[in-house]
Formats: sequence, C-alpha cells, structure tokens
Amino acid sequence: MQFELPRYIEEEAKILGPLNVKQFMLMFAGVITCALFFFFFKTWLAVILSFVLMGSAVFLMFGKIQGREAYTVVFAAVKYVWQPKSFVWKKEGFAIENVYYEKQRKVEQKQAAPVVREAKIMSLEEIRDLAKKLDETDQAISEEELE
Repeated sequence: MQFELPRYIEEEAKILGPLNVKQFMLMFAGVITCALFFFFFKTWLAVILSFVLMGSAVFLMFGKIQGREAYTVVFAAVKYVWQPKSFVWKKEGFAIENVYYEKQRKVEQKQAAPVVREAKIMSLEEIRDLAKKLDETDQAISEEELE
C-alpha cells in the first residue's frame, strides 16, 4: 500500500496577493508606523525615517538569509537574545537545583563582595629603587637574548 506524502507543506497560505499573514502584518505595521512618523516628526525627518523603516520592512517581507525568510531569521535572533537561557551542568540526577537562569546568575554576580586591597604609598626613593631593579632586569633579559 502506498501513502501519498503531502507536498508544499512549508508554504504558507497567501491572503493578499503574494503576501502571507506574517508578511501582511509586517507591511501593515510598517505603514502604520510611517503614518505615526508624519504626525510626530517634521516632514523631512519623517520621510527619512519612513524610507529606512519601509526598506527594512520590505527586506524582512521578501528577503532571504541562507535560503530562509529574513523575518524568520530575525525573529529567531530576537527571541534568542530576549529569552532567558538556562545552564545545566550536571547530566545525571537532573533537579531544579542544578538549573540556573541567566537573570539569577547576574544577581548572584552582583552580590559578590568587592575585593578590597590596601594601597601602599611609596616614597620617591622606593620608586627610584624599583625603577633601577626593573632596568637591571630588562638589561639582563636583553643580554640573554643577544647570546
């Protein structure tokens, strides 16, 4: 018995001409945002911002990045950046204690006590002695390199 496999399952339904739902929503959001630019900014600035916004919207709607739709790649990148990440370091015995979320980790890092070091004030003679020792060390190293 042969089964028919569905074809073209990766294509999304077109709702308005060549645009699918996501492309239409991107176009709609871009047009609405451009209209708001004209209400809130001066005309010359609104025109520049509108060109930039609609150019990026057209790229997101029709562009491809490594064979995938640009909006899919960009939305996945944004989701990756904003989604909290979990770090699991013990494979066996998985428990909630073994999972740290990035936000908790940042808080723990901020709560670490600062290292306090005592500063030593050196006199002018001590600084000269230190400089002389460093010069002698540099000369000894350069002499070794020449040999």
